[in-house]
Amino acid sequence: MRKLVLANPYPAPLEKAAEVIRNLAALRVQALESALGGPSCAWIFPLLGVVAALDRRSRRLAVPLLVGAYGSLLLVALNATARYQNLRYAAPALMMLLAAAVLGTEALARRGRLASALAAALALAALSAPAAWFARQIDHFARASANIAGQHVEVARRLAARAPRPRRVLLGDAGAIPYLSGIPAIDGLGLGGYRGLPFARASVHGVPAVVELIERLGEGERPDVFALYPSWWVGLADVFGRRVDAVKIEDNVMCAADEKVIYEADWSALAPPGERRDGAVDQLDIADLVDERAHRYAFPSPRGGWVVAAVLRDGDRGAPRFDAGRLIPEGREQSFAIEAVAAIARGPAVLVLRTDGGGPIALGVAAGRDAGGEERVEVPERPADRWSEIRVPLRDVGPGDRIRIRSLLGTFRSFHVWLLRP
Repeated sequence: MRKLVLANPYPAPLEKAAEVIRNLAALRVQALESALGGPSCAWIFPLLGVVAALDRRSRRLAVPLLVGAYGSLLLVALNATARYQNLRYAAPALMMLLAAAVLGTEALARRGRLASALAAALALAALSAPAAWFARQIDHFARASANIAGQHVEVARRLAARAPRPRRVLLGDAGAIPYLSGIPAIDGLGLGGYRGLPFARASVHGVPAVVELIERLGEGERPDVFALYPSWWVGLADVFGRRVDAVKIEDNVMCAADEKVIYEADWSALAPPGERRDGAVDQLDIADLVDERAHRYAFPSPRGGWVVAAVLRDGDRGAPRFDAGRLIPEGREQSFAIEAVAAIARGPAVLVLRTDGGGPIALGVAAGRDAGGEERVEVPERPADRWSEIRVPLRDVGPGDRIRIRSLLGTFRSFHVWLLRP
């Protein structure tokens, strides 16, 4: 989910298709050319595989191996990082081609002395052709292993030595750190999961969506230290963390950056889990993927609905409060359904929309079972240092009704929605 091209809600279908084609082109070179000895020799493995597919005795194994080899390349081309990971995603295809080629060599060797000599020559050429690449791959593996030892293992050692012992560490795609430190972890990219929360999907939408999931956790569950790459976690590491240590390596070929930073966490800007507004019969925390799913929330995708966040004063004298939201471009809309719970009776209500500072905008709001009859709402300029609210009276709404909010003028920065009884 984290790396699946199709899971990214922001690019257009043609942009996703182009990404898959680029991955296929790179994988073809990596798996079917370079790793097999270059263009002059790369044809030998597939040829021997075809020989096995044509042979009656080996066909039942060879055909699935060949289909699997090329099918696996099509599958991993859907991975957004496929072409940046050396042979990581090409390895299954290479192993299946190797197995098919072994069957083809054996099938050819059974056809007489001349065919046996040809099979031996082809097998020798196929196995020796990539040898020139072995030294490079061995060196890459050794340097990559040194990177993990020098950075992740050292970070784990320093975390384990901290006093008091950290309660939980927040990291990203770094399983060696909790494994070696013995400290429980939450992976912001979703590795391993945590309490069924959709961290992997949230990380695709953006860092603020990950923070929204952490806001769902009790204060005793939230990580009290981070081990993060700052450039990967802008809006989290710099907003909620205080840098206390770092591990920097030289000759980085494997890690996401040469420096991994350790932070102490400060979640004071987050709301308490389960916080409800007085008088609210329903509320939607936009960019919280759990809340969005419960309300069947829809944002303009592709090329819209990007996740953003801010920490602003809540009211004229309130404390700083974090909230994440989505950008609704001019001419596009967001919509959601009122939760179908018995406690909400049909009748008039007030729709409250949270936004941040900025110039004048205009919204079109429609509510009801068919969400028709759009009403235009003019929103004046708002101060930049605090959250602002837009109040829209609704004549008649009830459980299951859909509310549609369209941006008529300017980009609407939509963060939170409450439904209040007047």
